Amino acid sequence: MSVEAVLARIAELDQALNPQRARQAAAPQGTSFAGVLGSASSILPASTTALTGGTPGLRALQAAQAEVGVAEQPPGSNDSPRIAQYREATAGSGVGPWCAYFTSWAAAQAGVPLGEA
Repeated sequence: MSVEAVLARIAELDQALNPQRARQAAAPQGTSFAGVLGSASSILPASTTALTGGTPGLRALQAAQAEVGVAEQPPGSNDSPRIAQYREATAGSGVGPWCAYFTSWAAAQAGVPLGEA
């Protein structure tokens, strides 16, 4: 499946679920990652850092959105000072793939920690 087909399907789903917002969002110019990301970020809420109100899922999403740009240091190491903080949300974890640590961290930020405390 091509990137163009995926983007077209996303636009169809967005139109079906929220017709007014879909009309307001500009179509991505080209298929470069930066171009698509730039157009997608225009439909995000104005503030994604305030973790108040909404559902626990929304608060976890807001916590995750505020972390966009965190990267491994050095690249490929599965570690960095910030990733080490995510790891603290999972008891007994060592350095390794950090996607689950991040998910646990975001849930804890939303007040709904996953697993054992």
